[in-house]
Amino acid sequence: MARHAPHAVVDRDSARHFVIRSSRLRGQPAAAAAGSRAGGVVETNIPTRLDALPFGRFHLLVIVALDITWVLDGLEMTLAGALSGELMQTSGLGLSNSQIGLAGSCYLASAVPGAFFFGWLTDRLGRKKLFFITLAVYLLATAATGLSWNAWSFVLFRFPTGTGIGGEYTAINSTIQEPILAACAAGLTS
Repeated sequence: MARHAPHAVVDRDSARHFVIRSSRLRGQPAAAAAGSRAGGVVETNIPTRLDALPFGRFHLLVIVALDITWVLDGLEMTLAGALSGELMQTSGLGLSNSQIGLAGSCYLASAVPGAFFFGWLTDRLGRKKLFFITLAVYLLATAATGLSWNAWSFVLFRFPTGTGIGGEYTAINSTIQEPILAACAAGLTS
């Protein structure tokens, strides 16, 4: 008989406990599956305990570090727009207005698939690892953009730059939201 991986369902009850119910392995009797580690119910109060932690220096450092990344991302986009005049000069790349618009559109349009793809990977590989991967993609693509030799290489290298930014946004947003505790979030939103 072929065994299949258990399917887990996560429910939240009103006490902010997570309940994980795992279906039994196919081909096993219900009694055998109920006693195994794959079957049964696992309850945890980790989210409640995390929410009870005081907001401290560590939380502040995480938020500041990730906010700096946001600022640098915005600065990069501002610099790309500010340098468009120089990119049009023959001493630069000699780009036309439509090529500069295409490069900007490619950057922005690639951020959405980057957010979806890296967001999906974040669920599988972890937020910390994906933050550094997306940062590396962004930095390498930005360096390649700076080394572009003609209009099409410039447009081509803007695509992975936008993809890295989109991935960074998904990692940063979820990481910043997590340390904001329930009490702090309730105070900010009410």
